[in-house]
Amino acid sequence: MKSIIEQSSDRSDMYRFLVEFDNQWDEAIFADSNRDYSAVREYKNIQRIIIAGMGGSAIAGEIVSRYASLNLAIPVFIVRNYQLPLIKPNDLVICASYSGNTEETLSAFSGAIGNCRVIGISSGGELAKRCRAESIPHFLLPKGFPPRCAFGHSLITLSGILKELNLGFGDFFRELKDLSPLIRENINRWKIENNNFAVQIASFLQEGIPLIYTETGLMESVGVRWRGQISENAKILAYNSAIPEMNHNEIVGWDNSFSHIGNFRCVMLRTSNCHPRNSRRMDLVSEHIGKNCMIAEIDSRKSEVENVISFIQLGDFVSYYLAMLKKIDPSPVKTIDWLKSQLA
Repeated sequence: MKSIIEQSSDRSDMYRFLVEFDNQWDEAIFADSNRDYSAVREYKNIQRIIIAGMGGSAIAGEIVSRYASLNLAIPVFIVRNYQLPLIKPNDLVICASYSGNTEETLSAFSGAIGNCRVIGISSGGELAKRCRAESIPHFLLPKGFPPRCAFGHSLITLSGILKELNLGFGDFFRELKDLSPLIRENINRWKIENNNFAVQIASFLQEGIPLIYTETGLMESVGVRWRGQISENAKILAYNSAIPEMNHNEIVGWDNSFSHIGNFRCVMLRTSNCHPRNSRRMDLVSEHIGKNCMIAEIDSRKSEVENVISFIQLGDFVSYYLAMLKKIDPSPVKTIDWLKSQLA
């Protein structure tokens, strides 16, 4: 069957980053094996980790913080702002900015210097310069990616750093290392040659405002990623929320009979690891919402980490296909560029 997707709008070749994501993942793993982590290993007695980042540079921190909250004793926080919380000497602040010039992250960096341990991650820019000037460990990402497309490099680099701290992230990193076959399998499932599940979801979302529901916990980071990717790539508003919390407030909003309620399209991302009660809640919410809701499941995986990476890949393809259906070039983010120019 011929694909319904026509790619003439993809003038900057965003599709290449999707179908070459396995190469990016392998390159990031190889880079980790050749990094000098000696400075990181000097950081002892870390009691709290704070990851400062924005947009596409923050999604790796989102995943790591939620993984830690479920599996580890050490608290990990993600800060998407200029100001850090009250810092203590045994805190570690990791500042992540793909460009190295994100003003909120640079502000957080300045607030951390001299008050705690600090690490920088970027492809260069002002963050790299400041790290060198302050003799702060800095880890370089390869250039040439839109920040949201450097997800593999960002996640592997961040988790590679964390594994060296002996705080319990070793298993997480080892699991990530083993995901290359799964990532390649996902690319083959969702690339453009077939009317696949990603195309079906994009077609469902095409005529409405996407609302992405996940279970709370690690999968919630996937909802954040889907929201960001749909907004940036397809240039439309999107929102995410989590179950069971939405069952205690937001679900009532669907009772409203005004016509605009019909403009929403809800996708529930459900995994085989979903808590049985939350799975039942998703069924009931879908029944309540009706035709404007679909439940998206993919093959059962062995772990939550596998589910997260698979659903992130699926969402990246969905956002791309949604842009193609709307005949929009997914790469430019002119409004973000305008906003930065006004703030300069």
